[in-house]
Amino acid sequence: MKLLNNLPLRLIALVAAAFSMLLLFAYFATVYYKGIKMKHVNTVALAVETGRLADEIAGMVEVWATTSDTTVVLSHSADKLEQLRARYTTYLEVLQSGGVHTIGNRQKVQIVRVKEAEAKLKELRKDWKELSPSIEWLVRYLSGMPEARQATYDRAWVSIQASEFASKNNALKAIYLDWAQKQEHVQYVWFYTLLSLTVLLFFILFIVGRYLILQPIRQIARVTALLANGQLGVKVTHYNNNEIGTVARNLNRISETLYHASEFAKEIGQGNLDAQYKGSKEVLSDTENNLIVILEQMRQQLKEVARRDQEERWIEAGVAHFAGVLRGASNLALDELAYLIVSNLVKYMDLQQGAIYFVEENIAKTTLKLYAAYALNKRRYIDKEFLPGEGLVGQAFRDKNMIYLEDVPPTFDKISSALGGAKPRSVLVAPLKLNENVYAVVELMSLTPIPEYKRDFLARVSENLASVILTAKNNERLRKIQQETEEVEKRIKRRGV
Repeated sequence: MKLLNNLPLRLIALVAAAFSMLLLFAYFATVYYKGIKMKHVNTVALAVETGRLADEIAGMVEVWATTSDTTVVLSHSADKLEQLRARYTTYLEVLQSGGVHTIGNRQKVQIVRVKEAEAKLKELRKDWKELSPSIEWLVRYLSGMPEARQATYDRAWVSIQASEFASKNNALKAIYLDWAQKQEHVQYVWFYTLLSLTVLLFFILFIVGRYLILQPIRQIARVTALLANGQLGVKVTHYNNNEIGTVARNLNRISETLYHASEFAKEIGQGNLDAQYKGSKEVLSDTENNLIVILEQMRQQLKEVARRDQEERWIEAGVAHFAGVLRGASNLALDELAYLIVSNLVKYMDLQQGAIYFVEENIAKTTLKLYAAYALNKRRYIDKEFLPGEGLVGQAFRDKNMIYLEDVPPTFDKISSALGGAKPRSVLVAPLKLNENVYAVVELMSLTPIPEYKRDFLARVSENLASVILTAKNNERLRKIQQETEEVEKRIKRRGV
């Protein structure tokens, strides 16, 4: 009884025996169907093919023996008869020797050497030595060789000898077929014996396991049912130091983990995205399917969604803000419009410095001239311009793409910056374009990295800014034309007077 109560020992022994039997059964089945069976099939197939070759040789000999005009009937049979003779000789040797052979153009096959057929194979090999010279002569005769036609053979005797030889080959084929049936019967006996032993072993395992495991499992089943119905925190009172006791302790841990996980999820559901799991920290692992890890990931994802929503609202508010700021701004002077744009960009994006360059085109060249600069809440007056492709401003104009740099080197001011002052941590240079035409380039700097959502905001309002700049330039051009027209009219009036 003590041995029966030693659950680990009994279970390990039973499981090991069952597993060993299964491995043995699987191994035997694999060997049977992929190895032994294939060898038997190859051997019988070769014996059948050998008998067929013998029948075909005997048939051709009989045609030769009974036909008067052999040149007409068998004029194309010499090559075929020679092939049959060569193949039969090879197959007969393979059946007698056994082993692995390459037959024709096929892959290597393994042939079984059958003891029951050795006497018949020996007899056939002797008869073939006697018949083979006649077949070789007949091949030469049918090929039209003069020396073969001069020789004489008793046709009736050769035909009878070939027929008897074919009959012996059919007897050999019958021996191989009978042998294959016996081998198949033996294999099936072993197969079903092992299957029966496996079934018996599992039946014994079921009977023993039922009485050793069922009783303590009932209590575990009751607790799991309560857990399934949502009653978290319940525990199992089975504390034996065996596998069932281990299951009970693990189930208690699951119950405790689920209870704390439900409290954690409840806090998240109430909007407290900073809540923390209050259970055992041992359950926190890097396992992908860990429940607590999944809840932590869900909390982080919710925080990420909330952050993105906040950033999107910030972008939409910024677009609305600039729509109001730019309303009627196209009537301003270009330098006032430039200051309005760059100052509002720096303030709204919470940056430290900014500059805006307008594109000026004339017959000689195209330049990017600094129209306004803003730093530390003050307007800056700096004279600076770039050519297309020169510095970051010129590159942004030429490529029509936004450029963003972090960890700006100390020499940055010497390369492209026109603002001076403290060395920036990040620089954002963006072209203001409309219909793929760039009308200005804005350069923004910060002592901290510029987040991606702020860069997205600048890209979203850049078209509106470019449209206002284009309209302002057109208005400026119209005002100049109007002034020039008025001056011309005044001159004409003076001359008329």
